[in-house]
Amino acid sequence: MTKQISEQTILITGATDGLGKETARKLAALGARLVLHGRNKAKLQSVVSALTAEFPDARVDTIMADFSSLAQVRAMASEINQRFDRLDILVNNAGVMPSGRQLSQDGYELAFAVNYLATFLLTNLLLPLLKRSAPARVISLSSVSHKLLLVNPNLIDKHPGYVGWMNYARAKLLLTAFTFALGRRVQSSGISCLALHPGIIVGTKVNSVRWLRSQTTREEGADTMVNCCVNPAFENIGGAYISIDRVAKANPQARSVRFQDLVWEKSLKWCGLSGPGPDRFNRQPTAVKELCSQHNKL
Repeated sequence: MTKQISEQTILITGATDGLGKETARKLAALGARLVLHGRNKAKLQSVVSALTAEFPDARVDTIMADFSSLAQVRAMASEINQRFDRLDILVNNAGVMPSGRQLSQDGYELAFAVNYLATFLLTNLLLPLLKRSAPARVISLSSVSHKLLLVNPNLIDKHPGYVGWMNYARAKLLLTAFTFALGRRVQSSGISCLALHPGIIVGTKVNSVRWLRSQTTREEGADTMVNCCVNPAFENIGGAYISIDRVAKANPQARSVRFQDLVWEKSLKWCGLSGPGPDRFNRQPTAVKELCSQHNKL
């Protein structure tokens, strides 16, 4: 049964700027209880002040974490599990598009770490809370750019060179594959998993990529996020890629179950969620060997 938005607790990561900030504003207008994430205390307080000034009855909590640190992501998840008795919707909006090669605090390429690994870790650590709150939703910000490339299964976390939009698109491809993989695992628990392309938002770094330019405003982009939160058509559908306002076809690699499971297993290792048993991550199952062989022929 669909719950009223006013009855729901919604966590938005990356809520101090751009799309996340505007989405928070629109959801506050609908009466949702919000938990806003950011990594800058002053910016978080500024958003809360603006929301409560516009909507005096707004219910807004905040939480801080730097997503370039997996330790901080873990601490954030622990705090959420302690402070809140329910989480109806997780909006994985936080992301970066560095202008040059940078590394996370854990030594991973920054876009890969923030846009993908942090989301994978946070979502998995919050799954028990989401399951207890079901029906629930996990909405992750994808991008149409994920359709522009393929990832070599042998080199998922390797970035020998740096091209900003390509590293961003790689992370969004992994995030979309993760959404499908998660959907298969949790649909029976009443959790819907959506990877959303909200349009190419004016004023963002992605909009600077010449062949991706369009005229979607932040307000219009936020509307797509809110739609994913409230539209009953997106309940109990497992994993899906949403382009603007409807289910669409994702990159074939993201839809490959073999690729999804390979990424999932590697991500568990990178995030420290599963200890490697004897040769667990050193040997490749036959399906994975075939997948790598197919990619190498491309």
